[in-house]
Amino acid sequence: MSPGNQFKVILEGAILPGFERRQVQEGLAELFHSSEEKMERLLQGEPVPLKKRYDRDQAAAICRKIRQTGAQCRFEEIPEEETASGRNRSAQGTMTDESGPPATGRDPVEEPAEENGTEAGPASAGSREQAGPDRLPELLNRYVGTNTAYYEHQFARFGNPEKYRFAVSWHWPAFFFFFFWALYRKLWFWAGINLTLSLGLSLFIQPGVLYLLWALVWPVVANYLYFRVASSRVQRAVLEPRYEARLDALGGVSRPAAGLGVFLFIAVVTLTGNHLTDRFVEQYGEQIQEVLPGSGSQIRGDGSMLENIVDRKSKLALTSLKLSYLGTSLKILLLSEDNPENRNKIAQFERQFTDQRILDSWGQHLRLEQQVERYVLKSAGPDMTFNTDDDILQLVTHQPSP
Repeated sequence: MSPGNQFKVILEGAILPGFERRQVQEGLAELFHSSEEKMERLLQGEPVPLKKRYDRDQAAAICRKIRQTGAQCRFEEIPEEETASGRNRSAQGTMTDESGPPATGRDPVEEPAEENGTEAGPASAGSREQAGPDRLPELLNRYVGTNTAYYEHQFARFGNPEKYRFAVSWHWPAFFFFFFWALYRKLWFWAGINLTLSLGLSLFIQPGVLYLLWALVWPVVANYLYFRVASSRVQRAVLEPRYEARLDALGGVSRPAAGLGVFLFIAVVTLTGNHLTDRFVEQYGEQIQEVLPGSGSQIRGDGSMLENIVDRKSKLALTSLKLSYLGTSLKILLLSEDNPENRNKIAQFERQFTDQRILDSWGQHLRLEQQVERYVLKSAGPDMTFNTDDDILQLVTHQPSP
């Protein structure tokens, strides 16, 4: 090893964010083949250099191992005059061997020097920048990337990664569209949880108080979840070389992911829309008929009126309610002001039938036919064949635009 390229490794006497003190003591004791009591002396806030001297690659590797235990460390180049002095003392038997790692099979990290050992000098321009606890707010801001003032204020509620606590906060974007916000902020896991549980809630649980609680819980915990994810990623990133570039890649926002989420959401709604309509009709269909009876009449394929259905839970009754609900919805659209926006809504309504998205209780798609001064919503009925006597027809009258 030539005089100009020797490096020393210095433990800085502090613990990295996210690690417990006992955990760090145990890790250092295992790494140095020493006792936890001795390792406690290395965590008193004072820099302590190791005895040996290394080349750059060895020093960097040892520093990585030390940081993985949770202790802060750095390495720095030894000035040429100090290297020469060290060689002279070594010749007199006062220094340990400087030729490299011992050939005993032990880890190349040796026992640290005593606390009165060589003082650690300032890091040279060539040494790696260290990420101590005082840099955590700065690194969190770098991770967040945008709107940092807001999140810095919110994160302060929760303490720090070593001693955090939950605190109530409110996040308006998460109240209206948590799924899209989570994708935008790269909270992949929580976006998936939100979508999956929301879908399960809508498919299997009747609307009620649980829906309200579900809508309120996400904006309350959103900032805390973001703080935990951001802190965890920052702590892992600082253990790697070029950690700031790593933070830039991990953090910030993802507009493509939010856009993809919109398409995913539309696809899920399309696939589950018929089931949701069935549940809505089953629960509210009769009230809709009573409040908005103007959607028209229901008749059978043979021309007789459909009325007095005894079993209100039968497929016939549920299909009748669905047709009534759809007819009422169409009637409202037809009575709305004639403008491009409402004409587009009517076209979207018609497209659901063209694309065969809406089914009756027998699993057959419903039809929508436009006739002179009326629409006809049609189910094939129990025999599941159109244009037979048991068809169910919902008539919706309307006045064509001149």
